[in-house]
Amino acid sequence: MKKITSLDGRFHDGNPATGQLGTIVTAEWLNDVQADLVNNDSSHRTDLISLMRSGRHSNELFTVDTGINEFDLLYEAGNYHLFYDDKTGTKHRQAATLAGLSAADDDLAQVGYYPSAQVIDGVWHLWTCDVSFLFTNHYTAPAAAGPYVFHDAMPANRADVHVRRSPLDGLYYATYKEMAAGINHLKAGALRSASPNGPWVDLGYIFDDIGRACWHSLEEADPAALFFAGRAYVAFSGWDGTRQRVALVEVDPVTFKAFRPAVVIVEPNEAWQQRNGAEKVFNPVFLSVPLEGGRARLYYSQNPGAAVTAGWAYVEAALPEKDTKPGCALNMDWMARQDVSTNLRPTFHGSFLVGPDGITLNAATGGVYGHAGFCNAADFTMLTEFTVTTLPGAGVYAKLCGSQVRSNDKGTISLWLLYNKIYAQVKHATPAVNPVVITGGTVITTGVRYRVSLRRLGDAVTLYLNQVVEGTGTKNEVITGMEEMNIGNAKGSAAVADQQFIGTIHKCQFFLEALPVTQM
Repeated sequence: MKKITSLDGRFHDGNPATGQLGTIVTAEWLNDVQADLVNNDSSHRTDLISLMRSGRHSNELFTVDTGINEFDLLYEAGNYHLFYDDKTGTKHRQAATLAGLSAADDDLAQVGYYPSAQVIDGVWHLWTCDVSFLFTNHYTAPAAAGPYVFHDAMPANRADVHVRRSPLDGLYYATYKEMAAGINHLKAGALRSASPNGPWVDLGYIFDDIGRACWHSLEEADPAALFFAGRAYVAFSGWDGTRQRVALVEVDPVTFKAFRPAVVIVEPNEAWQQRNGAEKVFNPVFLSVPLEGGRARLYYSQNPGAAVTAGWAYVEAALPEKDTKPGCALNMDWMARQDVSTNLRPTFHGSFLVGPDGITLNAATGGVYGHAGFCNAADFTMLTEFTVTTLPGAGVYAKLCGSQVRSNDKGTISLWLLYNKIYAQVKHATPAVNPVVITGGTVITTGVRYRVSLRRLGDAVTLYLNQVVEGTGTKNEVITGMEEMNIGNAKGSAAVADQQFIGTIHKCQFFLEALPVTQM
């Protein structure tokens, strides 16, 4: 970090009596301070996303004949309280341990589905969704097992309600899934109130400011407000039409708008997470109890889609082994075959060889594609390192990496080899206005490792090769609607595998910020 540009490198107050001017604090200096704080930040120790992303995954705890399905879990007066939806209504059971819940008897049969519960000043509050799934009703009782008496109804078309009180402002937040038909159908949103009895103020949808990544664009089910180490989060289950994943996103503690794209915490890869042919996990619930050493856990259940035997499990927070910047939206771990920034597992296809130094692709078709970890990008940095063994022919493209709109070549942020030069494109999806196309000047040769970065800072788009500027362009619109990423060739869920790169891609990262040149 540079020192401030005063004569002695220190800050000084102005003095109107003598005419002495105060030290001018420049934007450059403040940006340096910000960059140093970010780069040396140890907040991953209090960032729940980092802790859960590297967390310990439990085995299946136990099953219930009808499935755990949607549930809530509390710990009160030395007992766990499990409220769960058995597809006929809401049940409750309690036990001193998690294992004890397995054999505990149900002591409640409450009308309604998708339960959320809280104990406030000795009163038990229970919210359940009615049979139409369009209204969430609020009940109160003197004990967990009831009897519950109707108190009030929440705003219409709000299902999957999850109520928690914020320790930050003392207010109540109810996250929900939108049930009204239209463009906002099945989006996650939040309500706020000074009382569990309402009235509730609708804060709108959680991802409105940054857009919905493709992997949760069809549904954001079971959103759950939670608070950890002075920060606010929403856990939810994202659905892409094939898989349902448990995810976590940090939100503004007042507006409940997402700060940055969500991160997947649980992929349904285990056999028990795929019962009844459904690769689905859902209904995350956050709980930390003294009995378990105060460990932060995110509980979730399998979603079999019917009243069949199914179970649940948890992820327990752990310090990360790999530090990933919060603004990172793509960071490939080749050996794990996983994007460790979002925890999404892309598809590896064709002929390839994975090793600790990257993915090696030969003359046969091979590469990687999958969901983009983000939707919209203002400032960004795309970074890749590669060694080419066979250059594409004159006028021929070889894809290094990129993000784009599925089945639409008009929207992209991508890097290629064009014969023996680096080629970059930044284009809007619809319409394809003011595209940025940059062709580098350096001749790329085989057998040499190169580091390429494409950065947008404000309106300026710059292509770097080994931290040296190769070309520039101007783009004054936010890039929107990114759906897929691909590496090594142009294949996607619909696009065919062409533009084949031959060689080794060592690194592929995408950041939703303009990194300093020294970090590129």
